[in-house]
Amino acid sequence: MGTGQALLRKPRTHLALGGVLVFWVLGVTFPERLARGDRLDELSRAIEHDRDDKARIAAAVALGKIADPRSVPALIQALGDKSPVVRGLAATALGRMADPRAIAPLERALGDGNEVVRARARDALFAIRAKPGKENALLPSEHARIAPKESPKLAMGTRKDIRFRIIVKSVANKTPRGSKDMTNKMRDHLMEQLQRSPEVTVDTPVGLPPHAGKKKLSEFAVDGQIAELSHAISGPWVEVSCQVRLSISTPDGRMLSIVTGGATVQTPRSHFRVTMERSLQAEALENAVRGAHQNMMAFLTRYAAATPRK
Repeated sequence: MGTGQALLRKPRTHLALGGVLVFWVLGVTFPERLARGDRLDELSRAIEHDRDDKARIAAAVALGKIADPRSVPALIQALGDKSPVVRGLAATALGRMADPRAIAPLERALGDGNEVVRARARDALFAIRAKPGKENALLPSEHARIAPKESPKLAMGTRKDIRFRIIVKSVANKTPRGSKDMTNKMRDHLMEQLQRSPEVTVDTPVGLPPHAGKKKLSEFAVDGQIAELSHAISGPWVEVSCQVRLSISTPDGRMLSIVTGGATVQTPRSHFRVTMERSLQAEALENAVRGAHQNMMAFLTRYAAATPRK
């Protein structure tokens, strides 16, 4: 009998309607010995490593019931699980524990591709921010962010493995919304992300360490575009969304790929003011550029690996 069968009893069915997952109503009962803190390690290993979706679901439910802070790292990791059921249950468990370590991961989970996972992450953030002692938790400045999954920020000046020289060319706003300086903001965010990438030098190799000049760098040109900028009401939330595109080409103009990035920023309707629109747009743009940059670096790495050096 697999781990999932040992932990989970008679789950009811689940339905996917219009791409929106309706979570299982789990008829889960656990032997009392599984609900004790001394099983945290076993449950944490199950949610992190077990290949059986049912086992990971059962572990997420159990950890939520136990609500021991020692399980927070495992539940945070579960926010990236391949199963949206596991991701949603992990978000709910983290909200129940109201551990501030979960705030940033839950904010990233607000950008999950599954609507129910986003809703559970949103509810969890409210639970954490409403915890006693967080008097200012729901002020407008603390609005929830939907940010793309991104690479960890790297220290400036870490330039040991430079492989790519990138020239940032035109940047344009193709939408009727947004302030006139949005194109400049997009260029600034893109330059910042590129400068933080240890494999990239931007525009010119001047100032590289001596070893970098001894190898030929792969050169690319990038054009940026704000493709979408929207404002919507979703239940109790005001949402500002942004989509950007990066066109990647060779220096002689041969198009290689177009990558995209998107992000949505949410703030409670009760706190929203028209004067907040511009800052919400700017934040959505910044997060969208981060996502597009990550996708661009993944493409460049694959392209360089598949292209023989001349």
